[in-house]
Amino acid sequence: MIKSVGVVSTYVSNNGKNKGERMFWDYDGNKINLDIQTDKNGKINEKYFELTNDDISDIINVPQHQIPLDKRLMNDFLSNISSPSVKHTNTKKRNSKKLKKSKKMRNKK
Repeated sequence: MIKSVGVVSTYVSNNGKNKGERMFWDYDGNKINLDIQTDKNGKINEKYFELTNDDISDIINVPQHQIPLDKRLMNDFLSNISSPSVKHTNTKKRNSKKLKKSKKMRNKK
């Protein structure tokens, strides 16, 4: 027979904002009872779960992807976004026009 009971707690205080999380579990070899509590500045949420060994196996046995994460993210989220096209200009021509205008301006004075 397997028996596992435990508690994990995390508390964070940052600039007057407090967050805490606590998880209790009780596993008897066939099912696990989870009690998850979150506390955000005094607002407490609590959720209960009961998972069987099959449920746990389904969670753990999620198949591994053959495509690296960065490529999957690019394909899933960025493939439909068109990037703006860059138009190259000849900077010498643009600068020479500015110089001509500035010479005209000097002659008018």
